[in-house]
Amino acid sequence: MDRSSHPDAAREHDSQRTRVPAPLTEAGYLILLSLAPGPAHGYRIMQVINDVFRTDMRIGPGTLYRTLQRLTNDGLIVETDAPDDVDTDERRKAYRLTPSGNRSAVEEMRRLDALVKLARVQLAEGER
Repeated sequence: MDRSSHPDAAREHDSQRTRVPAPLTEAGYLILLSLAPGPAHGYRIMQVINDVFRTDMRIGPGTLYRTLQRLTNDGLIVETDAPDDVDTDERRKAYRLTPSGNRSAVEEMRRLDALVKLARVQLAEGER
């Protein structure tokens, strides 16, 4: 059997490809935005998304903590010490953006901006 046709060789080749990051979920994007000013614990992140941002999105604890785990696994956020102005309850985990998380938020902003620009053009053409 030729080495290049071996299944392990195909997997090795696939793992060397550059992965294009998938667009962030709405919850993931809002979490990254909520952490842009600085570290926060999960409950504060949920408050910011639900009360401060005033979007139509309401995030509950299940979605919040699943998304925090995924963002952590993806290296976009990390656990950190709680900010000084926050209750230091040991059960609360605080999170902060990583440089990669900041880049991902900026890339998502650009992607969404391009979609909005496209929609404005397409919808304006439909009104004629």
